Order: sequence, then C-alpha cells, then structure tokens
Amino acid sequence: RQSVLFFFFQEEDGIRDQPRSRGLGDVYKRQVSTQSTWGERRQKQQKEMDEAEIKIRNLNDDLLSKQRAYQTIDETMKAKEAEVTQKSALITKLTLQISELEKKHNINIEEVLKSIEDYKRIIINRDNEISSVRAYLAKEQSEALKIQEKLKEEQEK
Repeated sequence: RQSVLFFFFQEEDGIRDQPRSRGLGDVYKRQVSTQSTWGERRQKQQKEMDEAEIKIRNLNDDLLSKQRAYQTIDETMKAKEAEVTQKSALITKLTLQISELEKKHNINIEEVLKSIEDYKRIIINRDNEISSVRAYLAKEQSEALKIQEKLKEEQEK
C-alpha cells in the first residue's frame, strides 16, 4: 500500500482573517465601558441642561421684575399726566375767572399787582429812612447822655 498525502498551500494576499471572538464576555465588557461613557455623557448633558434651565429661569425672573418696574413707572407717568391735565384745567379756569373779574370791575390785575409791588418798594424805602433816623437819634441820645454826665460832674465840683 502506498499512501499519498497532498498538501495545499495558499499564497497570502495581505488580507488576514477577522480575529476570532474570544467569547461573550468581551462583548459584555465592551458594552459596559460603552454604557458608562454614554452614562457620563448623559449626566454631563443633563447637568448642562439644568444649568441652562436655571439661567433661563433667572433671565425670566429678571424680565418679570423689569416688566413690573416698567409697569410701575408707566402707572406713575399716567398719574402725573392726569395731575398735569387737572392742573392745566384749573389754570385755564382761574385765568377765565380773572378775565371775567377784570371786565366786571374794569380793572387790570397785572396793573394792580404792579402797583402793589411799587407800594412795597416805597414802604421798604421808608423803613430804611426810619431805621436811619433811629440810628441818628440813638447817636444823638448817646451824645446827650454824655453831655448830661459832664454837666453833673461839673455841678458836683
């Protein structure tokens, strides 16, 4: 008997076979590391979202407080405008009443006010003159007292 063995050799073309799986453990190990990375990314994203949400809430709070402040200013302005309108109406009414009084009594209020100012000036001038005369009289009285004292001294000698 003769046996013949044949060996076939295949030439390598640079392509290697896929590495064989080392079992299910490797797959689970890869999943765990992937899951922890994914979990960390998810936690980081959640933290960023929470921080962004806090910033948005703060901005909303600022916006609301500014809106309230502007509303208060607006209400104050409206109240001031109403007050100015009311005072303008009163001034108009008083101006009309003054005009009616001027016509009724045949006087001009501006001329009366000017006359009053003139009389005030005259009174002030007279008060100044009176003060000057009083100062002069006080001086004269002081000199008279001095003369009286001298006379008494001479009479006593």
